Formats: sequence, structure tokens, C-alpha cells
Amino acid sequence: MDRVCPVRGCGAPLRKGHAMCRECWSRTSTFHRRNVSQRWRQVQNTPVAERLHAINRYRGALALAVSDSEMRR
Repeated sequence: MDRVCPVRGCGAPLRKGHAMCRECWSRTSTFHRRNVSQRWRQVQNTPVAERLHAINRYRGALALAVSDSEMRR
């Protein structure tokens, strides 16, 4: 099953390793884009035993970015 952009009303297919399509990502504010990227780097740099908390913070940042992109649609 192909993954699609999580922004409501978009549905564009996602490239491997991407959380949103290019159009929705560029529509998201710089603050939210940086926050998502920073949280993802923290997930990558966190030891496996402590990774769940970092993943939850990343998911929260991504959810804010998705809602920001939906509001700008």
C-alpha cells in the first residue's frame, strides 16, 4: 500500500522517507518545518532504549505541521 500525504484534502503519494508531499511541506511555516526536522534528528541521535519519547515528540511536531499546512490550504 502506497503512503499518501497526511494533509486533509491532499492525498498525493509520498516519496520514501518523506512525511508530507513537497507542496504541503513548502506551504507549512518555517517554524514548523524546522521543528519537525529537529525532532527527527533527535530521534536518530537517541539511544534505542530511550527512543520512544523522542518518537512521540516527533509525531507531535509533525501533527502540528500537518494542521498548519491544512490551515494554509
